[in-house]
Amino acid sequence: MFEVPGSGNMTVKCFIKERFGYEYEFLLVVAIAHVGWIHLFFFAFVYAIKFLNFQRR
Repeated sequence: MFEVPGSGNMTVKCFIKERFGYEYEFLLVVAIAHVGWIHLFFFAFVYAIKFLNFQRR
């Protein structure tokens, strides 16, 4: 527990849930979104390297 000015004592879990609206059950969705975002940029990079070669002679 720690003291939050204006709110009193609360746990870190309660503070994060109250302040940011974070739910632990939502963690899987967030993890999947992060992996999807990484794959999107990875495949965009691969496409750009393969098909947008501007140094052709």
